[in-house]
Amino acid sequence: MFPALSTRSKPFWPPVVWELIGWWSVKRATALRHENLRRARAIVQALQFEWLKTMSIPKLVRDFYDRIWNEGDLEAVSDLLTKDFLFRGSLGSERHGRKGFTDYVQSVRGALSNYHCEILECVTEGERAFAKMCFSGRHVAEFRGFYPTRLPVRWLGAALFCLEPSAIRELWVLGDLAGLDALLKKNQNQFQGLTE
Repeated sequence: MFPALSTRSKPFWPPVVWELIGWWSVKRATALRHENLRRARAIVQALQFEWLKTMSIPKLVRDFYDRIWNEGDLEAVSDLLTKDFLFRGSLGSERHGRKGFTDYVQSVRGALSNYHCEILECVTEGERAFAKMCFSGRHVAEFRGFYPTRLPVRWLGAALFCLEPSAIRELWVLGDLAGLDALLKKNQNQFQGLTE
């Protein structure tokens, strides 16, 4: 007579209802897919940004500024620089080899206490890195022909690194010397006005 009805059989609804359910299911599934894709893209972009923030500054560049300049660790020179290291500093001085560079570091850190180099941005490609820099310190000894004022100084610069897998081969830094000299002169005038 009548076939037995399964408990899993579809309820009896007109075909129009099934079409609406199918349309709604497809729309809902598509909307969920799009929402999930948007969320996935946002997560990937956030992860890429975090990765780029940490990976865009090579370890050699970060260690160069942190260890040698900010901490004054001159033993790091042999770890981070090649023997025939070429250097042009932000103050315009050119040096060749580790010894010449070490003398330059000592002269700058001697004239500016609390000397600090801050990497504002860094872009790398292959064996090259380019960094936007901020240099700062307190003027405590003769520096660029100006007597010490014990006032803070800072200037911007741009550094181009040539890297090898385990050491820095060459560094060329261009500093805003006009801005630095103007600040040193202003500080000198201010200091002389206070002492008179």
